This record gives sequence, structure tokens and C-alpha cells, in this order.
Amino acid sequence: MKGFTVKYETRYCNICTAHNDKNFLTATSIAYIDNEWIPIKSYVTRCRICSLVYNNIIPNKKSLSLIYERSSYSNRDKNPTHIKNIQEQVKYVKRFFSRKNYVSLDVGSALDKFSEILRAEGWQAYEIEPSSVSMAYNGLNGKFIFHQNVEEFQGSKKFDLISLRHVLEHLRNPINVLKKLSGNLSPNGKVFIEVPNLRKAKPLDVNSFFRFLHLYHFTPNSLSNILKKSGYEIIDSDDKINYGAIRIIAVRPKSIKNRKLIIDQDIKRILDKYFITESKTRGHILHRLRNIVKSKKSKILLWGAGFHSEIILQLADKKLRDSIECFVDSDKLKWGKLFYGKLIRSPEWCITSDLPIVISSLISQESIEQSILSYKITKSRINKLYSYKIPRY
Repeated sequence: MKGFTVKYETRYCNICTAHNDKNFLTATSIAYIDNEWIPIKSYVTRCRICSLVYNNIIPNKKSLSLIYERSSYSNRDKNPTHIKNIQEQVKYVKRFFSRKNYVSLDVGSALDKFSEILRAEGWQAYEIEPSSVSMAYNGLNGKFIFHQNVEEFQGSKKFDLISLRHVLEHLRNPINVLKKLSGNLSPNGKVFIEVPNLRKAKPLDVNSFFRFLHLYHFTPNSLSNILKKSGYEIIDSDDKINYGAIRIIAVRPKSIKNRKLIIDQDIKRILDKYFITESKTRGHILHRLRNIVKSKKSKILLWGAGFHSEIILQLADKKLRDSIECFVDSDKLKWGKLFYGKLIRSPEWCITSDLPIVISSLISQESIEQSILSYKITKSRINKLYSYKIPRY
């Protein structure tokens, strides 16, 4: 992919097909793809007719496929918070199934523990995963794994459950995909969907709700509208999830009684409030990181080769990125690998270095500090990006 340039296309609203050419956000993120830094632009708009918030200019089909196929992969299966979230998803789904020998399909699974848990309980749990990097990292290519995009998925196999966990917001055309998957549902089959909730978006750390690979930004109402247009009926929903998501179970009824769209009248106010807070938070964290580098007069070790560090690297300028000597991570599977062009080393390696350590996390900041101290590393070398705590779910 040397010299890869992202090509873009313009699209209409997926719900009402309105053309919206006014963007309230235009931003550039840096993705690390095949050992290259690739700039990727985001153009976010709000539909003037139905209030859906979405990206109206996106990487075209070929570019988007290549991005997902070759992007750097961050495995979160070792993260206790992520595992607990998956366990909660499984617990929620099982409320709607009374036996154990069901057949399921998890779309865009990232090969995490969701299907693994179901298989351990007697399910035939299949997965679709498009990322070759994810497949290689996990060393998997078994009979339950379809290595392809969901748009390319073919077959007449019927599933009692089809899940799209934090996947719908990544799809170019969610309605087309949902209609296609309905043909793979068993007569009493159900769809489980979980997406980030725009109404609960809180920029507490550097992570943005409007990431470049999120093409849709749902509220409970706009998600409901997508399901209605796709021919589904929601039978259960939960928007009180502690990590700010919307969770629904839907079925394919013979007829939909209520097709009326629900408009979010206050969406502009929600967006204005969010961006004021995000700007202050991101500015503070990058300023804090620059001050650490400046005060220490040396390069730094960034502890945590995961999602939080990925966002920092996307936001940082070249000078700040170059100040990172390497990453440190407690996950043995990551040691010796490159993460965004920087080597990932073991915690033990830090003992041989005297460079300052910066903890790249908010949720796990305190536990990581205790872990570092357990290696007899002096507290004076440890630097935190956040002066506050949030509950670890």
C-alpha cells in the first residue's frame, strides 16, 4: 500500500435520502496503515430533514475496505473493563433465548470473547471479521470465522441471533446491510445491536465521539429510524449503559405498525455542548503531554499500546510523536511488535531505562501506576495525564 491515497465519495442521508452539504465538523486524523501514516478526513453533518448525524463525505468503498483490511490492530481482550462489557452483552442477549444450542453470527467481531463465551455454552457461534491484521494477531482462521466484509457475506445459513456490536456506525449503508442480513435470520431470529449513544457522549479523555471510522453517530431515535427503514421492529432497548451506548434487540415482523420517523429536535444543542467540552479536554491533555516532555528534557516511554495511545498519536504533531521512544505494555503478546511504528517493550525493560514514563489511560490510570510501582520503578519517573478519576465499569 505504498503511496496509498484515500479517495472519497459524497452520499445522501441513509434514512430519508436528503442531500446535506453543510458540515459542522471537518477534521483530519492520522491512521497507521502498513507502516505508513495516512491522513484521513472526516466530514460530519446533521440531516436537515430527519436529524440523523452522519459523515456525508467518506472514503469510497475501495479505500474503506483497504483501511479496515490493513489498519493497525489493538487487541483489548486482556482489558478487564472490555471483558466485563462483553460479559454484560452476553447476559443481555441470553434473556431472549431459553436453550443453549442456538446458532449465532457476530458481525465485525474483532475476534473478541463474545462468540467464544457463547460457544463455551453450547452455541454454534460464527463470526465475520474483515481485518487481516486482527486475524494474524489472534492466529485464527477456524471453521467459525468468516474472513470478509459483511457486504460480501454470502450463504443461505440461518441464524437465531445476528449481532452487530459497535459495528453499525462503521458501515457505509446500514440499511442495506440490515436488509441483507434479514435473509439469514431464522423464523424466530433476533438482531442484537449496540452502538455509541450521541446523547451520552462525554469527552472525559482524548477519545472523540466523532472518530474518522465512525460514519454514523446515533441517538436512540435515529437508531430506531434506521431499524424501521430496514424492516425491523425493536422489542427491547437500553440506553442506560454505563459506558454510554444504546443496546437493542429487534425482530423482523410480518408488518411494521409504526413507520413514522422520530426527529431529535434538540440535536444542535447537544452537539454544541459536546464540542465545547471536547476542545477544552483535548487541549488540556496535549498541553500536559508537551509540558512533561519539555520539563523532562528527554524522550518518554508511553505506557499502554492501545486505543488511548492510538488517539494521542492521531492528534499529536510530528514533534510530539517523535518524542515517544517506545511503548510499554503488560500484554506479552504485544512485546516486540510495532505499534504505529514504535516498538512495544515489556514492563521489565523499563527497569533498564531511566526515561520518564507517561501513563496513556484515564480509566486504568490508577491500576497501571500500581503495576509500574510493583516493578520497583521509582514514583518520580511516573507521569499521569489526568488529575481526576472516573469509575471503572
